[in-house]
Amino acid sequence: MMTSFKEACRARNLLEDDGEWRNCLREACSFQMPSKLKQLFTFICVFCSPSSPLALWEEFKSYLCEDFEFHTSVHQSVDLALHNIADQLHAHNMTLMSIGLPEPAISHAYVETDSYNLEAERQEEERLMSMLNPEQRTIFDAVIRAIQDVDEGPPKAFCVNAFAGSGKSFLSNAIIHSVRGLGKIVVPVAWTGISAIILEGDRTAHSRFKLPVPILDNSSCAVRHNTKEGHFHKAAKIIIWDECTMTPHHALSAVDRLFRNLMGLDVPFGGKVFVLDGDWRQILPVAVHANRTAIVDTCLKNSPLWSSFKQFSLIRNMRTEPHEQDFASRLLHIGNGTLKNDCQLGEDIVEIPEESVVRESIVEEIFGSSGFDTENLSGKAILCPKNEDSLKINEQVLARFPGAIMLHISVQTALFPKTTKNRTIFNWISSME
Repeated sequence: MMTSFKEACRARNLLEDDGEWRNCLREACSFQMPSKLKQLFTFICVFCSPSSPLALWEEFKSYLCEDFEFHTSVHQSVDLALHNIADQLHAHNMTLMSIGLPEPAISHAYVETDSYNLEAERQEEERLMSMLNPEQRTIFDAVIRAIQDVDEGPPKAFCVNAFAGSGKSFLSNAIIHSVRGLGKIVVPVAWTGISAIILEGDRTAHSRFKLPVPILDNSSCAVRHNTKEGHFHKAAKIIIWDECTMTPHHALSAVDRLFRNLMGLDVPFGGKVFVLDGDWRQILPVAVHANRTAIVDTCLKNSPLWSSFKQFSLIRNMRTEPHEQDFASRLLHIGNGTLKNDCQLGEDIVEIPEESVVRESIVEEIFGSSGFDTENLSGKAILCPKNEDSLKINEQVLARFPGAIMLHISVQTALFPKTTKNRTIFNWISSME
């Protein structure tokens, strides 16, 4: 028995009803994580045109906000969830207002800082600071003073030149946790995807600043004032650019113009604290079909902005064991171009020490000539510059195993695509235990 004509029409499917989407969300709530629920809710709003997205939001709000409630209040978790949905709607050229959902009360900048547990960030800062060496602490203090505006005027830009193992990434992570512990926004970026996984919350420069491909001398970043990215960058307190030596100076100039425009200040990077770090002994920017002069010309040291950076260096190797000091020193000499040889060789030729030359089989040199000790295999590996060399060495190693173990490993390798065989077989061996 229906109490109104509208209910009767709805019961006969003569009116639009959100029951199907309600049932879909109710079922998903029983097994999906909140992030996936927000994605499903967004897809329903974008592609299914529900009659009342607001009613669906109110009904399932507690499930959609559940992941944020672990480290924020209920009201803040609602705003964070709305920001997350707004970001997903933006990809489809839609807004919260266009589907009838309320606007969040907090800003984008607050979302970024509130997504971190400030107390946990401070504790991690204290732990990392206690392990900084004197050179790292000097740089750390200079950057933090610039962020807190203790030192008036320049410098606001710093460059840390440090070889591999000297702790530059450790220092950068200490700065990141310290700034986040102050409730401020850090923008860590790197030039390549591999480098971008080193720092906390790192992303590639192309992704973060919307840099074009290719980058020319007049290129600009596709970030505008009244956008989420624009608000985020204006609220940022510091930019940390990791492994900067691979970056062409046109990219740095484009980012400089972006921040001058966003902040309305005609000073380097709009007055933002900017930290570069890298090792100039490593690879320079990749310039296709370019000669040595053209490659050097594209590097950051030829940027008009280079004079704005205060230079620091880390000179202490934090990874090397005492018995590895000679090897580490030799690598530094090679990188600096100061390695001398006794054979009157040219400056571009490196003499390999006699003790580093393997004249017989490299497999026997690394793993021994009389069988294999499976307990120690996981601590040994042979690095190869090419995949084809790696595959050949893997086959040589596999051929040296006893019959029963060899059979087991052959079955294991057959389960993997050929393209993954060049990784290493030792993880498969450890899985037999």
